[in-house]
Amino acid sequence: MMMSKLTDSQLNNIIESLQHTINVLNNVDYECDSMDPKNVEKTAPYAIGYAKAEVATLMETVQAININN
Repeated sequence: MMMSKLTDSQLNNIIESLQHTINVLNNVDYECDSMDPKNVEKTAPYAIGYAKAEVATLMETVQAININN
């Protein structure tokens, strides 16, 4: 398997995306009123959905970088 080199920009974007995903997951508050729309970003279903979508996007990004290098 040939390893591709990431540019600093690509690496920074991946790290920022991972950090934001961790922040969303850490923001889950099981004590909040999940029926209140203002709390949607604090609910576990939101965090799981966000994380799943972000990991899928990161996978596509890394695969595209690998193909193009």
